[in-house]
Amino acid sequence: MSTRAALALALTTAALGNLGCSYYRWEQKPVHVIPAPADVLVVPGIRLTDDGLGTFVLHNRMAMAIQLLRQGRARRLLVTGGNPKAGVTEAAKMISLAVEMGADPDEIIAEPFATSTVENAENTAALMQAFGWSSALLVTDRVHLGYALPVFRDHFEPAELALYWAPVDYEYLKRRGLMRFPGDPPR
Repeated sequence: MSTRAALALALTTAALGNLGCSYYRWEQKPVHVIPAPADVLVVPGIRLTDDGLGTFVLHNRMAMAIQLLRQGRARRLLVTGGNPKAGVTEAAKMISLAVEMGADPDEIIAEPFATSTVENAENTAALMQAFGWSSALLVTDRVHLGYALPVFRDHFEPAELALYWAPVDYEYLKRRGLMRFPGDPPR
């Protein structure tokens, strides 16, 4: 097979593979500047280890969220994620990390049922409406943000909820000694 034919086959396969995913679009826009504190900071979960521990990615998402909370970027924190491992949901693990990092448990709301980013967005929008909140600041890593933004928008826009976002700033966390690295043991 020629190089050109192999490339065409690879591109066709990749394009067809995207057809099965309902959220595959990429949005490249500048990071929103939040005009005032958001009602809630939203942190979606990520798979725990089989022992119910959080990976470095989850730790860094929470460290960034706590820094933003301390800066007054939102009034409270909503952690969303189910998928229990060893009896611990992603939301429960995020609460324990947040408290360990100095957050007040009274400013944390847990949504422990979502099993995907789509459900994170659906459940968050429903909770926001139930609490009467109108704005959220989504905190996740850049790789996840490209997928999460359109998903959250699809659930926030019909409900007229404002969505802002802040990617995890690894350099910021590193400078402050808050960053966990890929080789670090789960906690």
